[in-house]
Amino acid sequence: MRRVLVLAALAACIGASAAHADGDPASDFLLAQNVFVPFDGQISAAHSGQLAALVADAKRRGYTIRVALIVTRFDLGSVPSLWLHPHEYARFLSQELFFAYKNRVLVVMPNGYGVAKRGKTLQAEQRVVDALPRPGNGGDAIAAAAVVAVRRRCRGTARCRRRRDGVPPPRPEVTP
Repeated sequence: MRRVLVLAALAACIGASAAHADGDPASDFLLAQNVFVPFDGQISAAHSGQLAALVADAKRRGYTIRVALIVTRFDLGSVPSLWLHPHEYARFLSQELFFAYKNRVLVVMPNGYGVAKRGKTLQAEQRVVDALPRPGNGGDAIAAAAVVAVRRRCRGTARCRRRRDGVPPPRPEVTP
């Protein structure tokens, strides 16, 4: 009997830790990576690769950002109430990442963008992305919109306009 209770308690602990880890997929993934691409978001390798390369290049130029592509409500895990609320989710996500990452976070959803840092909206950067067209539906549309948003924000900073060697940055093409 005692062995059964011990095994039951052990199973409960294992289940609880696994459930916690899957609560918010983007925050788990962005602890170690610069871009969250949902597994079932139907985002082509070309689009996700282009975004990852652009974010890495921006980081080399001094513009540090992590990007979460949110294609469906299910990409939010245990916080589906933040679906179609990119500003709020960006604040939430930047708070979730705070102990491991303290810089800006960009969230891209079908209806818009959110930019936050340390749980607060970055007003100037938010105004820039709010002026962009809505990303639209579908993984590739959201990824392409994220490329435009990162490029637009990075272009607005002196660090991104010129590399340290004085050469202007390349202008990668956005594929539809």
